[in-house]
Amino acid sequence: MDAFFAEHGFPLPHASAIHPHTRFLQLVAERGWKVGSRNHRRATAGFHSALLATFAGRFGSEAHPPLETWQRLCAALGAREMPKSITKCKQVGS
Repeated sequence: MDAFFAEHGFPLPHASAIHPHTRFLQLVAERGWKVGSRNHRRATAGFHSALLATFAGRFGSEAHPPLETWQRLCAALGAREMPKSITKCKQVGS
């Protein structure tokens, strides 16, 4: 995500503490991009690509990830107890 924002000339100190969507809204506001404008559409597409790449880098992009990947996702979601099966992992947060 930092690369996306730096690419747009929008690095922020301690930016990792700011939610990516909040940073994106700040970028849009600073640039004055109107929703639906060409610049906004391009930036939104780039932002979505960066989000997907970040997620894939952290959790993989396999169609059927192993239990360990599911457990990393559960940990990121703040699961108090680590599920011992993929089925239980899928129930976290629901």
